[in-house]
Amino acid sequence: MRVVQWRQRGQRTDTAQREAIGYLGEWYAYHWLCAHYPDSMDETSWVSTNRRKAFPGSSGDDGFGYDFRIGSGRRPTCSK
Repeated sequence: MRVVQWRQRGQRTDTAQREAIGYLGEWYAYHWLCAHYPDSMDETSWVSTNRRKAFPGSSGDDGFGYDFRIGSGRRPTCSK
């Protein structure tokens, strides 16, 4: 049996933990968006730098101010 220690109140997460939490959140959001917008979502819709952990190709860009672009054309929906 594995024993897990819980963080004490006031302890902060380190950089690696924050990055992992951010990636997992985006990974979940990507799959949720794909399920709800199947005609508008594909791997190119994930535009943040976390995309490179899941897909080859573009390394992504965190400068957009959002993580996903849903749809295309003049007015795509953008989601953080």
